[in-house]
Amino acid sequence: MSRKRSLTAWVRILHRWISMLFVVVAAALIVPGAFGVDTTTSPLGLVALLMLVLLAVSGVWTAVHHYAVKLRHPRRRSGVPAAPVG
Repeated sequence: MSRKRSLTAWVRILHRWISMLFVVVAAALIVPGAFGVDTTTSPLGLVALLMLVLLAVSGVWTAVHHYAVKLRHPRRRSGVPAAPVG
């Protein structure tokens, strides 16, 4: 049986993987810099910048979507369940 995931679930998964790759790329830029190697013109810096932009977009999406759902469904805001109708 296949399980369908929402767009927000995919964005969260993508955000997680990009953040892990970003840590690796940032380390690959920082470690040589610690030994005096100039990494300011490295193409890897552009990759890190692209990842940072993707992280910002996916992070904002996740946060905004969370609050948009809360505004759409007021009973989810409080910890108290809604009273039964009827």
